Amino acid sequence: MGYDALYLNNPTSINSGIRNTAIGHSSLRNNSTGVYKTASGANAFSSNIIGSIINADGTFSISFNTFGNANTAISAQSFFYNTTASHNTTIGENDLLTQSYNNGGVSWETGNVVVGYNALGIDNE
Repeated sequence: MGYDALYLNNPTSINSGIRNTAIGHSSLRNNSTGVYKTASGANAFSSNIIGSIINADGTFSISFNTFGNANTAISAQSFFYNTTASHNTTIGENDLLTQSYNNGGVSWETGNVVVGYNALGIDNE
């Protein structure tokens, strides 16, 4: 629901790109194979490749996600740019803003719980 929500949802099979909820302008705009995702807020989850079982609640929360799974972001720009990190929870603006692990495109279980403004804003371990 919202302009461009789920606009480029491109499932590759009957089991991909399904069971997703998008509320807000450009939320879940470009989704390839991810399933079981909820995006609420403008540009929440605007670009997702494979990540699944993820909740993004807030403007620009988890805006760019490549392979991360089982993440929850609550607040504006929390977990904004994620490549492969999984099993993270953020509650606060700009938390884990650039969680970026280069792990050969494999989901990386980082298991962070972050609360507060700009907590672990840049985490590139």
